[in-house]
Amino acid sequence: MKKIIYLLSLVTVFILGSCSDDLPKASWDICQVGTLNATAQDEKVLLEWAPMQGANPTGYLVNWTPEVATYEGGSVELDAKTTSYTITGLVNKVTYTITIQAIYGNQRSMISTTKARPVSDTEPFKVWSTDMPNGGMVKTANAVFSLDGNTFYLPSAGATGDVTAFDAMTGTVKWTASIPKTTYGGGVAVGKDGTLYQGARNATLYAINSDGTQKWTYATGAANKNLDCFPAVTADGQTVYILDGDNVLHSINTATGVKNWSVKLAGAKNKAGAVAIDKTGNIYVGTRTTIYGFKADGTQLWKVAGKVTEIGSFALDGETLYAAQIGGAGLLALNTADGSTKWNVEAAGDIYAPIVDKSGNIYFTDKGDKALYSVDKAGQLKWKFTIDAAPTYCFPVLDDKETVYFGSGAGRIYAVNSANGEELWHMDSEGTDNNAKIMSGMTIGENQMLYVSYIGGNVAAIKIFAGPEKSTWSCRGGNIHGTNQY
Repeated sequence: MKKIIYLLSLVTVFILGSCSDDLPKASWDICQVGTLNATAQDEKVLLEWAPMQGANPTGYLVNWTPEVATYEGGSVELDAKTTSYTITGLVNKVTYTITIQAIYGNQRSMISTTKARPVSDTEPFKVWSTDMPNGGMVKTANAVFSLDGNTFYLPSAGATGDVTAFDAMTGTVKWTASIPKTTYGGGVAVGKDGTLYQGARNATLYAINSDGTQKWTYATGAANKNLDCFPAVTADGQTVYILDGDNVLHSINTATGVKNWSVKLAGAKNKAGAVAIDKTGNIYVGTRTTIYGFKADGTQLWKVAGKVTEIGSFALDGETLYAAQIGGAGLLALNTADGSTKWNVEAAGDIYAPIVDKSGNIYFTDKGDKALYSVDKAGQLKWKFTIDAAPTYCFPVLDDKETVYFGSGAGRIYAVNSANGEELWHMDSEGTDNNAKIMSGMTIGENQMLYVSYIGGNVAAIKIFAGPEKSTWSCRGGNIHGTNQY
């Protein structure tokens, strides 16, 4: 498994030789400095150096010049005892060429040169990247976390559907649980006791212990074997719900893997919809034609027309259910009590995985319009952020500082100000082919890292200096454990 560790900017220049090298005798006393280090910091650069062995300079001259001519450079002369200096007042994200010369009376040595690019203390940077084991791919599923936040889980969308556990800080693989069929579709949900639930395209739900061993399997019996929905787990951890490829909703006892009840729903087969649970334990299920409300015992509360996006998901906020729909049908807001429509916001194409902030604003991506939308809780458009490539299955995520993140099919990661829709920054993939394409959601860990997966199986952690928003449905799955429970 390849792993790349990315470090903060530290540039070291080694000046070879010593002051007694084979130079003309007149030059022996005007040698360059020895090792020169430049460490980029927030609006400043720390320089550290040492005189060449045997040299006795009387001082040093430091110059710095920005590569962008509109910004100012500068210079400073330092005494001979000085071996470090911090250049302040620099501009972040601008590269500076820095030179130092040793002074010997009225003479100066040859120039030693380095470059540095100051960055903010909160400038995002890639901490590590790694690859899914066994040539695994990642489509639609976002990383979800263990109860302590130290481990995250991803299923493979390759030939098999293996679930892999990664160390959240380092990206090291902890274990891989074998699933013989692909899991193109819904990702893992983690229950109250740490058990993982994952569906696969063999009509089977897998329950996996937190150490990677199998707890039980549940066969749905569906003729259409694509179990692509995201599972939903109750707050007490005792029940998991799934929607199978034949549009049958299953309620399963998590302790035993035995069915509590099931009910057949309307809708086209193989269009894995959405399942979510509210604070009272009621369940909401969406297919390509219909959205339902159920009690925990399987009693139907209501049903209404709806076109839930394939491998889509809901969001809940108080007494409102938000449903992502296909083909321009847009975002539908329903009253959870009776299924009545509050409002509907049209879109250009399929939309995905709405999320909600503390003010009740909703964010979703639109494949047809190649955009991220923000609407308020009354359904009024706040802003629209348009990109160059479709964000197919690129579910957004919100941090606790109210920044929204999402990816695109071109592999670019965007950070957007949730208040006004302005771009804060973006980061492009360093991969090629499928590792330059994103087709899944993102998740933010407790360690203030954003976890991003690429189709080709590359997984990356980016330090964003903000944690997950915990008080709302702020990511696909409602929380970092992916339970789809409000």
